[in-house]
Amino acid sequence: LNIGGTFEIVSRIGVGTKIIITLPQEKAPDWFVDTIKVSENTQLISIDDDVSIHNVWQDRISDIKDVLNLEYITFTSGQEFKTWLQKQNDQSKSSQIYLVDYELLNQKQTGLDLIEELGIANNSILVTSRYEEEIIRSRCEKLKIKLIPKAMACFVPIIEEKIKIKYDGVLMDDDSIIQLAWKISAQSNNKSILIFDNPNDFLKEIESIDPSTKLYVDSN
Repeated sequence: LNIGGTFEIVSRIGVGTKIIITLPQEKAPDWFVDTIKVSENTQLISIDDDVSIHNVWQDRISDIKDVLNLEYITFTSGQEFKTWLQKQNDQSKSSQIYLVDYELLNQKQTGLDLIEELGIANNSILVTSRYEEEIIRSRCEKLKIKLIPKAMACFVPIIEEKIKIKYDGVLMDDDSIIQLAWKISAQSNNKSILIFDNPNDFLKEIESIDPSTKLYVDSN
């Protein structure tokens, strides 16, 4: 096939015919959000004049809402959202994700106007049917905001992201004397460390460790 795939026919008399079509996976464009990652105690906030999109997100998170203690908040008015946000205590939740429509009908500001004015670009995703418009894409690129086509809201995976902990160090060493020496030193110097005596145990915990944590590995 011209796109790099394959087309295969496997047939056996008296058994049947199998047709196998293999297509290469297309790389998602840079502007596209292919996964929404939520952690425990996240506030998921939808700003859209279309109530049906709020219901879509509500259904999407129904299975994980209670498990992760997610709080789902909706606004159809940009002004109401601004008023609400200005009253919030930044420490009330560990994280916020803003799912913002671009075109808010009969309202003075677009979703991008709101994001820029409120300084929430780092936590925002633009969910819009107008994702193909170059002027909108260019502005999103400038603000470092990614997009989800509104028709894809039902399909973009929503997954749990474990909160990563920053330690002063991680030691991987099978020598119990070395391990004890590190523990004593860490306690004396008020340092936080993790100690593993084999790579498998380390790999089981790697998703919860901040990648900037220094790793000390025995050569043997």
